[in-house]
Amino acid sequence: MDVSDDLFVIFLAIFYIYVLFEPIVNSYNFDKVILLLQLISIILVSIIFLCIAFYILLNIISKLRNIIKIKQPKTKSFKSIKQCKTKRTSPKIIKQPVTKKNPYKITQSTKPKQKSVIAKRTEPAKRKVSINVDEYEGFFRMKDLNMDEIYYLIKKGYKSIKKQSICSKRVEKFLLKPRYNEGVEHLFLVRDIAEYLKDISDSINLYVAVKPDIVFKMNNKEIAIEVETGKVLKSSKKQIENKVRLLNENYKYWFFVVTDKNLVKKYKPYGDTIDKRGVPKKIRELSEKY
Repeated sequence: MDVSDDLFVIFLAIFYIYVLFEPIVNSYNFDKVILLLQLISIILVSIIFLCIAFYILLNIISKLRNIIKIKQPKTKSFKSIKQCKTKRTSPKIIKQPVTKKNPYKITQSTKPKQKSVIAKRTEPAKRKVSINVDEYEGFFRMKDLNMDEIYYLIKKGYKSIKKQSICSKRVEKFLLKPRYNEGVEHLFLVRDIAEYLKDISDSINLYVAVKPDIVFKMNNKEIAIEVETGKVLKSSKKQIENKVRLLNENYKYWFFVVTDKNLVKKYKPYGDTIDKRGVPKKIRELSEKY
């Protein structure tokens, strides 16, 4: 709404009030009740129009103030102009080489350096790798190895397993390297028995194919050990029979060592059979016998 429209509404309100009040002045002969009702209605309408007029007047005043502010030109303050003109970049400090004449000379230079100096990274000192194992050994206790040796053997094809040794009551971690198609269970027991025999015999031989798994000497007498997991007996009984025949032909004394105590009864008909936990006792009996 423009200012001229607001003024028109004010004049219209004044005119309407005048038109309403004029009959009151000229109507002294009307009935008093009708006159009273007309008077009340006129007063109410007048109050409403006066409020509207007052509101419009305030609106006009606020608009006039805004117009005056818009017409005033914006002037920059002296402080802001001064700050824009007096901006400076911080000087770069260049350290010159120390001399007798000028031991600590510092000069200011506003020219940027063409070449930036990048600090060289100092590489940490390389840790010495300690590996003192034979990769062809095939059997290690992990507690006897350092981390370098463990990583080295794993890269060479060794596998980590948790097993209980025949001469221990706790489960330990071992590193084994399988031979051909040999199972981990069979390999572990063969190598575990061989480790136990090192304190008893100076001559221990391990075989993979035709010969027994372990052949060792005790008091110049050869003893053979055949380790069985039950797989061969389940697949081919003839193979077990041929193996027994060769054992009887080449060795005066030999015996089976089974990985599971439930297999003892199955192998007993073919020859002397013991559970893996009975190996230490069996070796002691043989040392007393021979």
